[in-house]
Amino acid sequence: MALGGLNSSDTVILKNKIYGGWSEGIFMIDGGFTSIYENQVYDNNDGIILYNSSPFIFGNEIKEN
Repeated sequence: MALGGLNSSDTVILKNKIYGGWSEGIFMIDGGFTSIYENQVYDNNDGIILYNSSPFIFGNEIKEN
């Protein structure tokens, strides 16, 4: 899952199963106000990558990335 820029403001990433990817589970660059919570992010190359972003991240299960 990748997002960023002005159009990513007010985005909520909620209750997803993100697993088995060859790259990152969630990638955000220049992100606006975003919430990432109650997701399962596992068995990806990387779990969550943030670049110039400060989302609210809470209650996620992030493992084996």
